[in-house]
Amino acid sequence: MPNVSFHDLSQIDAAGRSALMRRSESDLSGFMEKAAPIIEAVRTEGDAALVRFARDFDKADLDAARQKVSPA
Repeated sequence: MPNVSFHDLSQIDAAGRSALMRRSESDLSGFMEKAAPIIEAVRTEGDAALVRFARDFDKADLDAARQKVSPA
């Protein structure tokens, strides 16, 4: 899994900012293909899928019935 980098744009010169912006032109289709089944599972299974993915990806010990979330 790729690492996420954080950049303080106020500390980067114009050339550096331009280089960062060019990264957004990268082909993300491989990531989209990996994310699509996860998104679909959450759409169809709801909280059960979220709990399962939290357990699988984050090793979180969650129980959907015990989680309290305020309405959106």
